[in-house]
Amino acid sequence: MTRLDSKFDEIDRMFEELQKANDVSVDNIRSSLTDDEGLLSMRDKIDTQRKVMIVSRPSLPKIPSSLKTRLDIYLYCLKNVDYGKDNNRSYVDGHIEALNRYLEQAKLNPNNLEVVLATVNDELKWKGKTSKVDLKDKGYTDGLSYVMQALKKSKDVIAKEINSILQRELNNE
Repeated sequence: MTRLDSKFDEIDRMFEELQKANDVSVDNIRSSLTDDEGLLSMRDKIDTQRKVMIVSRPSLPKIPSSLKTRLDIYLYCLKNVDYGKDNNRSYVDGHIEALNRYLEQAKLNPNNLEVVLATVNDELKWKGKTSKVDLKDKGYTDGLSYVMQALKKSKDVIAKEINSILQRELNNE
């Protein structure tokens, strides 16, 4: 046997030992993954991470009958948002950012909220095409939707009030 043959034999033995070690470690990993407790603990970790990411969209508050102008109704909706105590802070910050932006817009156009509606609508279309992975961006986009709902709600409340006045007038004739 030559010296070269003995080196090859030594290398073969090393590969066999390495393969045995790999087989043992693969078997250990496989058995630990099939263990129910290991899988359950992994699932619990994933569920916990998802719970942290859950956000709840705020809904419009009930409008008091004492509000008589469209601007007052809109401002009431923007200033009385209930985010709940468990909502994600980044989401809330994004939502508030959108509300503040369009609160300022309404102050600039107090007699014509249709300008605000058109601006929100345009930004909402643009934001709808962007990623909503970041919670602050998602909050901002949901804030835009909330502003749209508040504008529509203010229009609907005033339209119902006008309709009821017209109904009363027609019934009196």
